[in-house]
Amino acid sequence: YGSGGPVGCADIVILRSYPIQWMERKAGGVVFRSTRAEEKEARRYDSQKHKTMEMLFTKIQADFEKEEQGNRKPQQKRKSMSHQDMASLQDGEELYEAFGDDLAYLEACLSEQQLEALHAYRRSLMDKRQAELQDRYRRALDAEDDEKGCPKRDVTPVWRLSVADSRVQHSSVYQLNLWR
Repeated sequence: YGSGGPVGCADIVILRSYPIQWMERKAGGVVFRSTRAEEKEARRYDSQKHKTMEMLFTKIQADFEKEEQGNRKPQQKRKSMSHQDMASLQDGEELYEAFGDDLAYLEACLSEQQLEALHAYRRSLMDKRQAELQDRYRRALDAEDDEKGCPKRDVTPVWRLSVADSRVQHSSVYQLNLWR
């Protein structure tokens, strides 16, 4: 509606369209950047965040391995085991507890079923370990984001236009900023 109403209408002439800028809101204020400067800042931020995440994962993994070393039971290896004793062990957990990780010399004595059970148990142990490590990493990452870490960037593209009233020839020039 040209004379106002529920929806305003403005007849304007675009005098100049400026290149898109990127507005980042920070704790200390607002920073405007060109597209090239924003790409450079985004790469720098991604690199810094990646390094922080790697350091955090390395720390969590080292702590997890230390904790796991402390929780391991000392293994009582059976020095002599008869073929009957070996054949009676069918469960992967029993086989693992009986032989631990030193299976190279005993694999020839184990049946195919026993080997499959043992390998399946080892895989399940590794999967549980990996899931626990990933869970700890995810929790630490969330805590790091809440505290200091790498705060998320609040970046918005801004398109600036220089406009004037189309009806008045000697009107003032205004700046119109459009952003999402």
